Amino acid sequence: MLGSARRHRAEGRWREAIDAYHRAERVFGSSEAGLICASERKSLAGWLEPAPMPGNDWAGLLRKAVAHDPLAAKQVAGQLPEATGKLTVGVVCLLAGQLDQARRQLNAASDSHDATAALATAARLWAGAAALLSGDLQGVFDVEEAAESAETLGLGWLARLARGTLVLAQRPGSTEEAEAVRAACDRDGDRWGNALIGLMIGWAALYAGDSAVAPLEQATEVFHQLGAGVLEAWSRALLSLSLARTGAPEAREAALQAENLARYSGTPGARYFPYLALAEIQPARAAEYRSLARSVQEECGMAPLAATATLAPENVIPIGVVRSLPSLSIRCFGGFSIAIKGRPVDLTAVKPRARAVLRMLAIYAGNPLHREVLQAAFWPDADTDTGARNLHVAVSSLRSWLEPGVGRGGSSILIREGDAYRLTIQADAEVDLVQFSKALASARVARLRGEADAVVTHFEQALELYAGELLPEDGPAEWAIEPRERFRAGALEAAQGLAELLLKQGDPAAAANACTTGLWVDRLHDPLWKLLIQARERAGDPVAASRARRDYERVLQELGLTATAMC
Repeated sequence: MLGSARRHRAEGRWREAIDAYHRAERVFGSSEAGLICASERKSLAGWLEPAPMPGNDWAGLLRKAVAHDPLAAKQVAGQLPEATGKLTVGVVCLLAGQLDQARRQLNAASDSHDATAALATAARLWAGAAALLSGDLQGVFDVEEAAESAETLGLGWLARLARGTLVLAQRPGSTEEAEAVRAACDRDGDRWGNALIGLMIGWAALYAGDSAVAPLEQATEVFHQLGAGVLEAWSRALLSLSLARTGAPEAREAALQAENLARYSGTPGARYFPYLALAEIQPARAAEYRSLARSVQEECGMAPLAATATLAPENVIPIGVVRSLPSLSIRCFGGFSIAIKGRPVDLTAVKPRARAVLRMLAIYAGNPLHREVLQAAFWPDADTDTGARNLHVAVSSLRSWLEPGVGRGGSSILIREGDAYRLTIQADAEVDLVQFSKALASARVARLRGEADAVVTHFEQALELYAGELLPEDGPAEWAIEPRERFRAGALEAAQGLAELLLKQGDPAAAANACTTGLWVDRLHDPLWKLLIQARERAGDPVAASRARRDYERVLQELGLTATAMC
């Protein structure tokens, strides 16, 4: 019965765990084992009560910290044994928004000599989360390792949180995976996991420039019911900015309430988002609020949130605002999308093969692609006439969706030139592959000319455009493999070149960020690991350098190599 209770606890089924503890207590009676059952049950029950009376052990301190004034627990936590004390201090710093301190303490906890495997896994997970929130993609490696370790140890609750935390890296498909994990939490009655992952989904959506109202509203409600005032302050803060950017009438009141709750709950970092919301809602005081937001962001070490225009209803331009919309917008990195004059084109009703034809044409946007190349890619087993007929039908279908109402021969986007087809690109078009290639070419030219600042600018632009691998929806399709690898190699060239130049210019922190971005593209790129270690050392951060060295050694072990052999 005790073993069953602990398994339920590890999997996040806490109601079932408490019931099992009760049954075990009745059997054990007043024996020492019965007292152990009662102690573990009471500690767990405190997380399900809105107004608990937790103790001063590490779990009790964390329960107090999620309720109110997390930094008040730092001094008491410092008196705990080394590993649990550092874990507790690290988590309370994370709750308050002190990301640099959180990472240092959590990394130290995971490396502590008295850390159990479970504690080290939890510390690794939250250190990775702190890194991602500060904009350091090296946190992905920490979170992924924590997920694997948690699954090996049978810690299902931590494993779920780790998989959900990866949404903060904004990789292709990460939102869908996080939503699936959140649904699993909901099925198991895991309210904490559900709300925490909802908070992270909302956080990632806001940084991606998307609306995050729905998951944040749900998380806010659950945190309020659980008596988690600090986490509620974070979710309300994020929600206030999302409401402001969708033009919601209640946005101002929500921002003021969020700012007040952040102050009352002792969560200084959470003020960042309502200040940004108020800057958008009250243009006359925008400079003042943005200054306040910048102060909070710099103090906490959070990744800065790019200024984003208020989201208006689709295809509606706010009165008094004049915007020049690109004639065509195409995105292929991290997933395909196309918009014409600001209107997203919904192609879900188009047959899958026709959509794939459009994606292949998008890779070569502005250049003709011979019909035989298209036929060989999508109808390899058909004879010439059948393949040509199938391609004609696919192109006709695409034209009707791209330019509805345009008569035969009147298409201006997908045109035929002799035996080839081409997606036309006007001067004002925005195509991520074209912009990426131009940035990379400009960087190469600037490097030959010795124009270091221009090289940095163009390499940074290329890395910003590379939002994920080329057309992930096309998987191992033969026609996608070569260009996918070519663009991946370009992104790695940009990351390595940028890191090397920034190191020469004496900016090791920025060089490390370039390395982690490149390792997100390809974690097996050996030169970037060596540059990352060098950058961490030059930045005067021995803990981060040591962690990068261990991550590098782990990658080499996966390949059957050793660090000595690679030197």
